[in-house]
Amino acid sequence: MLISIAFLLEVMLKEENLLALLKELLRNSKRVDKELTKAIGLSQPTVTRLRKNLGKYIKSYTILPYLSRIGYEILAITFARATAYNKKRLMKNSHLLKNSLRNIRT
Repeated sequence: MLISIAFLLEVMLKEENLLALLKELLRNSKRVDKELTKAIGLSQPTVTRLRKNLGKYIKSYTILPYLSRIGYEILAITFARATAYNKKRLMKNSHLLKNSLRNIRT
């Protein structure tokens, strides 16, 4: 099976263009195709076509909202292992934690 050099170069160029587009989208995924054409140096129809083809390489477009502006509060709980502890105090704290979690869920 003989593959022409022109075909191999074309495939390599497409992969380079896809990677360049992916890198630009990683920087800012909200950019429109016109802005991406300037950054990559390709025509707008090419960028649009490549963007459609990138669907199989992109897991998801993720939004990271400002949770506090939406009205959410974050509670972080860290558990650590200790060698010595007071059993009464531990039981009291676990009940406080369960009550706190119940209040958050409701």
